[in-house]
Amino acid sequence: MLIAFSVASCSGGGEKTEEAGPAVSSGAAAQQAGVPPKVPVSGLAKGLALPLEAYLLDYSDSLQIERAQQRLAVSCMARLGFSYHPPQLGLHPPASANDSNMPRRYGISDRAEAQVWGYHVPPRGTQSAPSAEQITPAEHEALTGSAQAPSPGATQGGGKNGIPKGGCVGQARRMLNADFVETETEASKLNRESLDKMLQDPAVERVERQWSACMKSKGYRAGTPYDVTDTNPPADGDTPSKKEIAVALADIDCKASTGLIAKMFAVESGIQRGLIEDHQLALNDERKKIDAALRASAAVK
Repeated sequence: MLIAFSVASCSGGGEKTEEAGPAVSSGAAAQQAGVPPKVPVSGLAKGLALPLEAYLLDYSDSLQIERAQQRLAVSCMARLGFSYHPPQLGLHPPASANDSNMPRRYGISDRAEAQVWGYHVPPRGTQSAPSAEQITPAEHEALTGSAQAPSPGATQGGGKNGIPKGGCVGQARRMLNADFVETETEASKLNRESLDKMLQDPAVERVERQWSACMKSKGYRAGTPYDVTDTNPPADGDTPSKKEIAVALADIDCKASTGLIAKMFAVESGIQRGLIEDHQLALNDERKKIDAALRASAAVK
């Protein structure tokens, strides 16, 4: 799970720099900040966590690393003569806290949520982020190491006027050894692979047919939980229609009566355990990098 390191407002000269807010850690503090729980706490997916989640970077940890990068970039920009005001992070948390997206990995799973939102994703966060001001080409180059409009003799690799390679953002990532956040990790690839393999399992195909028959008995046509919104489109806009809510509730009730989510989870968990065994060294190495970046980011004040 990645959070974009955004370019926000800067002003040259001697203005006071503005630091990013305090880091969000996992646990109770993260929950108070509106960060969704790492493991679902309600619905048919309650308590479910796939084996590969131990190797994935979750949202709270991403936020901690990103905020530390912001603080380091602020200091770097100040040394170059700019006042950098990074965007506030965490205003609109995602629906789930990890790359597995367990609350909706097998389609919607929370009946209480569906009764209000249907297939819509409930909004999280209540604050609006301030609009980012335009920054000058010089500020952009200091921050990213890349000129917006290259001029004759301009350098792109860093070093010009003391700008580090990759700009202050690149330097911050290197200081935290967090370059992995810019690439797809082995864990993420395997997480996607296991989902594809699970959907081809005969036992899963069988329970999907049972779910489809249940939906038909309720008056709705759908082949699988993944195409139900193709044959029963949700309402446009931010508000679900009564029909959408009715379809969503039937969907979840059929999942409950057929045991679809439990079956999919059991099959995929077995697949993931096999993938972990086959890629253990690479996964261990990625986890060590994540843990090292978290330790480094926690030390940034």
